[in-house]
Amino acid sequence: MNARMTSFEFTCLGKKVNDITSALFHSIIFNRCYGKFRYDSEQAYSIGTLGYEEISCDFIDFTYICVSSNELVRSVNRDIKTFTEALRTASFRSQASTSPSSPPSFSSTFIDPYSPIPSPSSEDVGFLTSAASSGTIFLEFLTKSSRSTWSFSEPLVWEVWSLKFNCLKEDTNEDAFNKTAIDEQLFDKVLSIVQIVNNAQYLPTMPSLSEVDSVFDTNYPNAQPYNFKISYKIGSGVTKDASARPGLERNSAQAQIKNFIKQKLAL
Repeated sequence: MNARMTSFEFTCLGKKVNDITSALFHSIIFNRCYGKFRYDSEQAYSIGTLGYEEISCDFIDFTYICVSSNELVRSVNRDIKTFTEALRTASFRSQASTSPSSPPSFSSTFIDPYSPIPSPSSEDVGFLTSAASSGTIFLEFLTKSSRSTWSFSEPLVWEVWSLKFNCLKEDTNEDAFNKTAIDEQLFDKVLSIVQIVNNAQYLPTMPSLSEVDSVFDTNYPNAQPYNFKISYKIGSGVTKDASARPGLERNSAQAQIKNFIKQKLAL
């Protein structure tokens, strides 16, 4: 099965990355969350009420809805902070290593020695001299591996959302790189999220009591989101987990076998 993938991209000041990521990821998770399930038998269950609250951004004139669950909100915000701090660190290093007097350099994967090299456009020059760093953060929804003793299959990802950021230097005129304001872009993206999640698509089958943890994260007292994972990549580097969620780590089969043996030896 192919996972549905949706990508958004922003060119903005670094201080707005946390607001944008929070607004979109919390909006997505709110639409991928239920109230707590209460099982009366293996197959029969009822669903509790899901609360919500409205949050105002710090640096953008925008408000968004998130699940009214302190534990869930803290968990998501912690993962987002891990990404924004890594992006900020990359931005500082980029600006420190770039000399103001050094002209921007341009490279090409192929240069024909018999053809004149085209000059970069003014927009290209402006972006290359104003961009501090770039990074992408991912929100994946997935089902956990089977609980079978000798099954070591990886989690099955069924939906992926990614946000790519071109982070500008703090003294840059952000409007010069955007046709519309960031708050207007955010409004359009939230509308897109609502449309996407309401379209007919694949969703995991509602589980029985014994399988509920394979589909939903039941660790929160007043909310039950689909199992999800947040990871990120800075520039062209490797993708890193923003946090480790129980049962969602993509360990190799060898590592899982070692854990199984350790558990048996401890008995």
